[in-house]
Amino acid sequence: MGLSHLNITGLIPTEIGRLTGISKLMIEGAHIASIPTEIGLLDSLTDLLMANNTIERIPSELGQLTALRVLDLRNNNASGTLPHELFLLDQCRQLRISRNQLTGTLPTYIGNMTSLWSLEVEHNQLSGPIPSEIGHLSTNRFYVELRLNHNNFGGSIPSEIGLVRRLDKLYIQGTNLRGPVPTPVCELVNLRYAQFYADCGQVDCPCCSHCFCSTGGSC
Repeated sequence: MGLSHLNITGLIPTEIGRLTGISKLMIEGAHIASIPTEIGLLDSLTDLLMANNTIERIPSELGQLTALRVLDLRNNNASGTLPHELFLLDQCRQLRISRNQLTGTLPTYIGNMTSLWSLEVEHNQLSGPIPSEIGHLSTNRFYVELRLNHNNFGGSIPSEIGLVRRLDKLYIQGTNLRGPVPTPVCELVNLRYAQFYADCGQVDCPCCSHCFCSTGGSC
């Protein structure tokens, strides 16, 4: 079902919960400010695409969508912390929640998303360390892309990223990460010819393909 780019404002009706047979729901660029909790009743939903709206909160009920493979909430106004229920969606392949105003940490539950191959959380206000459980992400079919850049993540780069055997792209620039890139990460990057973006003035990165300076431009 697609309702994109319509002149809709406000809320999605709670009756959306009655559409239990639909597998895809796309409402993009439609000025939607809220997702009703009843969306958690759509247990056949595999794709939920609601980018470019004005959504203010990510409801924890999205974690009830156990068949979900793609969740796209990019370019909204969502604030607050990430519901840990999202990270229990072990069938999810693409989690796209970039360019919001999300705070808090990236939960350790990320390690449960073993089907995930695209994690896009860039341009938020996430903080704390990158959890070592991120190393549990793996796939037999797709290249893995981790977009963690332009957040407030701090500490060191977890060596467990080196376990993501099909890593293709890693973005960590625009964060507060410091120190040397762990050897297992560089070994994987070199083996995979992966694209690796980092602030080379903050991290010692002998394997980065793209270096950025503190001013935001390429070094």
